[in-house]
Amino acid sequence: MSLLNPFRKRLEVLIVALTIPYGCGLARPLHREEIQGLGRFEYREPAEGLEGIVISAPHGRTDRHSDKIARSISDRTGAGLAIAYGFRSNRIPVNLPIVRSGAYPRSGQPSQRGSVFREYRKILRKAAGGEIDLYIGVHRSREREVADRIEVATSGLTFEEAGALKEAYDQIRDQIIAGREAPSLIMAIEPLDRISWRVSGVKHHGVLLIAEKGVNIRLPQFSASEPTEELYTEILSQWVDKVITFLRENPLRLPQIQVRLVNFGRFELIESRKQLSGVV
Repeated sequence: MSLLNPFRKRLEVLIVALTIPYGCGLARPLHREEIQGLGRFEYREPAEGLEGIVISAPHGRTDRHSDKIARSISDRTGAGLAIAYGFRSNRIPVNLPIVRSGAYPRSGQPSQRGSVFREYRKILRKAAGGEIDLYIGVHRSREREVADRIEVATSGLTFEEAGALKEAYDQIRDQIIAGREAPSLIMAIEPLDRISWRVSGVKHHGVLLIAEKGVNIRLPQFSASEPTEELYTEILSQWVDKVITFLRENPLRLPQIQVRLVNFGRFELIESRKQLSGVV
């Protein structure tokens, strides 16, 4: 199922899927897979009508509460869920493949493994119920200088779509924190804003390369009380609802990127905003 194709389900079914919290009485089974004693994956498939969408926390609890936030977003939206546990503590990358310039080690010991990206990709496809149309990753920042913002790296989004998503976040944040003693975190979303992440690595060397569209979210380490984290978990849950609607249904009729995934990369086609022909 492509994000650029018409929905297979009726619109009224989609609206119900996006507005009812899936954690309330519509529990989906959680599956678990161990990887050679190095760590484990936990995942569940999406609710009906949301195939192709997956929420993931590739660093589990070592990325403070990222697993809890990802689970809450999945509960609300009905999207698939994939969480990795234990790999980061063993210094094994999950969401990025390792590119070696030298020879591979001869030892076949599990500790010599450079990455479990191949296994992670399989888990993501199980959690998406097929190909990955939209990937939403949850991360936590350890950089103090970005404590006032949520950073978002994107793939397959136009400037217009990124702008609409940023505006939607501002509206949801202002509504939820109104009258509360909570920090008002800004959202820096690439390609509109410069973010502290090494964008080329995040966008072109990992999960965002294999998903038709992708959004990697990095939250700061909250120094405030626990209710602040719960508040922003709710903000992000509602925002991801908007992300899914905007990117699948395109109600604003914004320009979209046509994506073609191939074995060794991806092609992105963006039509001229001025209807120019013969110019590339």
